[in-house]
Amino acid sequence: MAENGSRTMTVRDDGSLSASVGKSCTGATKSQGKRAYRFEFDCGITKYSVDGTLSADGKNLTMKDPSTDQNAVWNRK
Repeated sequence: MAENGSRTMTVRDDGSLSASVGKSCTGATKSQGKRAYRFEFDCGITKYSVDGTLSADGKNLTMKDPSTDQNAVWNRK
């Protein structure tokens, strides 16, 4: 599980994900190489893809927030 403010995301061993980012979302995660991932979110009407990078220590995930176009850091729990 990862948190970013009041937003949460859970990525399962099979690559599926669930998230609460102001609305409930489901989706999938795909590895793109060392510590790089593609997140596919399906939030009902809205679907989007986001690239993320896991820190070397595995504690933080940084991805570009599609709603603000700013980098968002998610803390791994």
